[in-house]
Amino acid sequence: MKKTYNILISTLSATLLLSQSVTAAEKVNNDSGIIDEVGEVLHPSKDLVFVPYVFSTDSTGFAGGVGVIKKGFLQPHVTAIATLFYGAEQDIVTNGEDDTANFSGGFAAIFDYVIPGTDRLLFSALGMKAYFPKARYYIFDHSNNSDENDYVETSGDSDFAFINLRYVLPMGDGLDNPEGHYTLRNGFAVDREGYGGGKPFVTGRTGIGISGFYGHNSFENYIAPTSGVDHSSGGLEKWDTNGLRFFVDHDNTDYDLNPSRGYQFKLQYSKDFGWGDSVQSWDFMEFKYNHYVDLPTFSFTQQNVLAMSFWTGNSFSWERDDDLVIAAHRPRLGKVEDWVVCSA
Repeated sequence: MKKTYNILISTLSATLLLSQSVTAAEKVNNDSGIIDEVGEVLHPSKDLVFVPYVFSTDSTGFAGGVGVIKKGFLQPHVTAIATLFYGAEQDIVTNGEDDTANFSGGFAAIFDYVIPGTDRLLFSALGMKAYFPKARYYIFDHSNNSDENDYVETSGDSDFAFINLRYVLPMGDGLDNPEGHYTLRNGFAVDREGYGGGKPFVTGRTGIGISGFYGHNSFENYIAPTSGVDHSSGGLEKWDTNGLRFFVDHDNTDYDLNPSRGYQFKLQYSKDFGWGDSVQSWDFMEFKYNHYVDLPTFSFTQQNVLAMSFWTGNSFSWERDDDLVIAAHRPRLGKVEDWVVCSA
């Protein structure tokens, strides 16, 4: 199922590069564009972009949609995204009965809106509401010898929402550039050759923040299976979660959306307190680190980068018990959704 999220959200996030407007700091406007220090005319990027896309996965079947990306939404540096998607009809089995269903839904997001009255408190939000005809979930067995075929296959809703507040600390690049404004040429940051890979917290941009999250998944194929290939959820009809995340992040690259050198890292603690319709309480601590090495270019390339990533995490609440169908206080994570908030 996360494979589908990757395709949907990565498609939209990657197009943020297309919608970045060239900033006019230390530039002179003329009728045809913006003139840089060496006299080259830089033509501003479009501030409204429509992006059609198609894809096919086991969970969705063949599907497509169209997204709209707006640069300068409410504030000059704010980016907003919205999309609708729909899939071809799929044959499914629900509680032993043959049926049909279509993948459908929508996604919307806004990134880095500066809270009025502040100059470094940034607000971001995103959410998706979708219906999957053949979603796959690995719910029951997470032991070291678990089988890749031990999944639940079901139609149902898959919704999530995030609200994120991030305060950029007045240090390093964040001192004078808390929003992360860059001048771009063909998707690359201009005049950033000396940036990336400096001392942590001395150079680069550092932020601390809090994020509220909500997730909902419904399982329409819930009647206990009659054989091992039915892939039913065995009576579980939905899985809801909500809670808070606390984080500190640091970006020390030449350009966070398209880095060629430097590093990024983030430490985050997530907690579902068991409020409301939450299935169970849980917590999770995680750390991730990305490192980028600039490589020589070829005659036919503009940028060659070696990118390396490390991620680790631990749940202090998870209680494994062979007598339980579902382990108590196990995390339900939204890794892809969280990645979008951070990278955008």
